[in-house]
Amino acid sequence: MEGVLGQFALISGVPVVIALVGAFTRVRDRAVRVAAAVLALSFAIPLTIWLVRPDGAQSLSKDIHPGFVGLIVAAGVALVLALRRARSARPATR
Repeated sequence: MEGVLGQFALISGVPVVIALVGAFTRVRDRAVRVAAAVLALSFAIPLTIWLVRPDGAQSLSKDIHPGFVGLIVAAGVALVLALRRARSARPATR
């Protein structure tokens, strides 16, 4: 999410997609999947608005509302916490 904060919002879509695909293909924990979906949705909404709006800025970084930036960062933190919880709840297999 540092891409959104560092004015590289469009490139930030790459790790969001990777997190979403990874959550749905590799993790069975429902909380992780929900957190990844919320992250993807919180990124997709401003991206869609930027793409559809005829009077939008030249870049997503300049057009995104600060509230969405906060939401994206919070969703990223929630995903990390959900992943940590899922990993610690998993029984050790050795």
